[in-house]
Amino acid sequence: MWRGLLCSAWVLGVLAWGPLALASGDAGVPFVGTPCSVTLDCNADESICLQEIVRTSGSVGWEGGYCSVPCGSGGTACPSGSTCVATRGSTYCLKQCQPDVATACREDYICEPDATAGNVCIPTCVYEADCQSGFTCRICDGRCIPKKTPGVSIGDACTDDAQCGTGQVCLKVNGHPQGICSQPCGTGACSSCPDGSTCQQVGSSKASMCVSTCSRGTCDSKLQCAPFPGGTTGCLPPCRTQADCPAGATCGGNGQCLGGSVPTDAGCSSCGPSESDAGTTPITPAPDAGPGSGGTAGPGCGCQGSSVNAPGFLGALALFFVAARRRRCQRP
Repeated sequence: MWRGLLCSAWVLGVLAWGPLALASGDAGVPFVGTPCSVTLDCNADESICLQEIVRTSGSVGWEGGYCSVPCGSGGTACPSGSTCVATRGSTYCLKQCQPDVATACREDYICEPDATAGNVCIPTCVYEADCQSGFTCRICDGRCIPKKTPGVSIGDACTDDAQCGTGQVCLKVNGHPQGICSQPCGTGACSSCPDGSTCQQVGSSKASMCVSTCSRGTCDSKLQCAPFPGGTTGCLPPCRTQADCPAGATCGGNGQCLGGSVPTDAGCSSCGPSESDAGTTPITPAPDAGPGSGGTAGPGCGCQGSSVNAPGFLGALALFFVAARRRRCQRP
């Protein structure tokens, strides 16, 4: 009889405490940031559902709902994997994330840094009005980015990010003190390079960045027009070592990357070290201060070095005069 009573008590205990034990175990599972329609969907103590809102721009924010917990002054501590952030007129726990992980946040949310809380999942933007003052919406990934100096182009010289345009950074190749305004490109970047620039691997890290295409004399006076693989060119800071130059180029003594064909302002090509004509030695240009008036390259090297074929030219001129004389003689 006692055995039967004990078994009955054990069954009743499982029925009574089992759901509570499971609920307690579920509390350790990160739930902040999961979708919800009502608070009950979040299934955790102190939880709240941050429901969808229609923003002033007309776009939908917090799409699909967002499970959270009130925090901060008078609130509770945030569950593991979340942190307390000021948003929607109060403070709530938001999901922490790693910005370099593509699936860090669910669809319609993006991993963004918070000034005090690190990286958290927040709603993407659709219009500039969805962002705070001084920011604009980058449509390609729905990220609010700071508005910067207007009228700045890829390839302009800089020393700080603030000197570049919206969406651009001041790229300092291998820590070079002289920077160039650029933006990420290639695989993983949400936007392509604008007209007048190409996506190139830059520096020792081989980072894919947009560089301004150029001909000699068209870069900022602080920069050089460097040859890139495939016959393209780009404005870069003067090189200090070969690592500052594109693949296949070498650093000349005056900070110019050498090794490819760099057009002049008129569109003629200048010879690199491996393209010299008839044993002539190509002139090593200074950082891109323009074609200037000093020195000319050897025959066949660039515009200034291209000499006219004198015998051929004189022969053609003589034939022209002979033909003209015959026509005059044949007149009645």
